[in-house]
Amino acid sequence: MRRPSHVGDVLDRVRRGFDECDRIRADGDYRQRTVIGGEAHAVHEHLSTVERAEICGLRVTQTDDAEQLVIAEAFALGEKGGLSRERLAQVLSETAVISPSQRSKLDNVRKDEYPAAFPLRLMFKDFGLIAGTAMELSVPMPATAAAVQVAAAEHARQLAAHSDEDFSVVVRTMERLAGVA
Repeated sequence: MRRPSHVGDVLDRVRRGFDECDRIRADGDYRQRTVIGGEAHAVHEHLSTVERAEICGLRVTQTDDAEQLVIAEAFALGEKGGLSRERLAQVLSETAVISPSQRSKLDNVRKDEYPAAFPLRLMFKDFGLIAGTAMELSVPMPATAAAVQVAAAEHARQLAAHSDEDFSVVVRTMERLAGVA
């Protein structure tokens, strides 16, 4: 199958996007960089449409964002059950399911400070792209839909406060929704 001439431009944009992901994730998530690098290579070798490039990039973003929300829910539930924030962060940081990148976000939670490494406003924008693509392709994404609502609540709070915090701030959002913050 012959590629349309504009696919080369898209491939360059996708590669730049993956390079940006590497820069953002330079906090030690080597496993994720390897996956992203492999996907960038696969996109370069096998991509036949613009849509496939966009979906690939959105999937990487959606996975990171959704995982952060699961961590946020764990904090809200644990704190509501009487566990301290510090103890929860310690236990979560020692589990095998938390990536090195996510472990670094636990420091934000411990301090209740969320300096923007990847601002929530960009996560919110990405969720809009993901939701739009899913609708166009008729793919149900109930977990992502729930994550969008939490991100929307925090995005509205940040807009009103004129702040720009990291997407890991969804932990504090979930704590507020649960009545523990």
